Amino acid sequence: MKHGFHQQQLPSILIALTILWAASATGATVSTFLTAPANFEDISVAPDGKIYMPSSPGGHVIYEVTPTGVLSTMATIPASGPLGGAVTADGTLYMSLYNQHSVHQVNPDGTHSATISNIAGPTGIAASNDPRYIYVASYIWGAIYRVDLVSHTKILLANGPEIIGPDGLVVDPDENLYLANFLDSRIHKRTPTGQMSLLATLPGSGTGYIDYRDGFLYVAGLNTHMIYKVDAESGAWEVLAGTGQAGSADGPGTSATFNAPNGLALSPDGHFLYIGESGRLRRIDLSVPAPVVETLPSRSVLQGAVPNPFNPRTSVHFSLPENGPVRLSISDLRGRLIRVLHHGEMQAGEHQLAWDGQDSAGRAVASGTYLIAMEFSRGPESQTMTLVR
Repeated sequence: MKHGFHQQQLPSILIALTILWAASATGATVSTFLTAPANFEDISVAPDGKIYMPSSPGGHVIYEVTPTGVLSTMATIPASGPLGGAVTADGTLYMSLYNQHSVHQVNPDGTHSATISNIAGPTGIAASNDPRYIYVASYIWGAIYRVDLVSHTKILLANGPEIIGPDGLVVDPDENLYLANFLDSRIHKRTPTGQMSLLATLPGSGTGYIDYRDGFLYVAGLNTHMIYKVDAESGAWEVLAGTGQAGSADGPGTSATFNAPNGLALSPDGHFLYIGESGRLRRIDLSVPAPVVETLPSRSVLQGAVPNPFNPRTSVHFSLPENGPVRLSISDLRGRLIRVLHHGEMQAGEHQLAWDGQDSAGRAVASGTYLIAMEFSRGPESQTMTLVR
């Protein structure tokens, strides 16, 4: 089937789009939820409301954020390039490792193992309603696979010239599969019987990740700096928030700005839509009558090590919002304590503590990745740093 509009239809279409924009960005409040410790391209939300953010494209860390905004490290993956992910009903995170052409299972305790290999450039993942399966998009091959989590095998569900750089992927309760092309911003729908159709074409290119709830898709427009809401039945779409100009302004959806939003996921109750940008996690409150963006105080006070990687010294930077006791320590990735940099009272404000790559006995530690753990009044935080000798 050929999709598109005839030339004589364009004026009415432009009028319709104008009406959609005038009526758009209503029913949502947008805010900056926290400042992230690294850039990331996707976010996933677990059934308990925890948010998982993989550092990418060259990172190794998967961060965990509680619904109240407390940030910590969930897992460190040896291979770089974690991109798309999805959380199944039992709380297990499945994460695409784009550079390794594989998908990893990451358990709630941070342990992980390979689930499926030989998928070229995997990106978006969607959890099936059947807990035995997940769906995985291959960006490089332009294909969608169904992966059997029991047998660790895959079958090809869809490919063809209409699937160009698939990125976002989500399933509705009827097991309809929605896939968004990054390269041409088209969203396709695949029924359980295998019928493929074009659902919507969004402006520009660079469509990011997507999510579904109550008959609507929510879509990140990376290059247009907008968040879209798409009717999953008719394909009609509107701008939920964003002016189209790159920025970080909070406020009403008609004036709020985004900077290359990409990661996107709904909270389990549908109350919040989380948006991932470069080093920031935004939040849209879908329960209020008008879209207002507001900045919330960041819960993250641990900025990390500078430089990172380093040899032989680095400084750990952090900002305390209030006076109180602080413990800052260095451990290896097995949890073995290397050194305590500080344990005691500190004043509010900007701080940095130096580490010379030595343990508590003054011995130089080996090259590798180490964990910075910080404990203070608002809860624990952690980040990683890499020593290269």
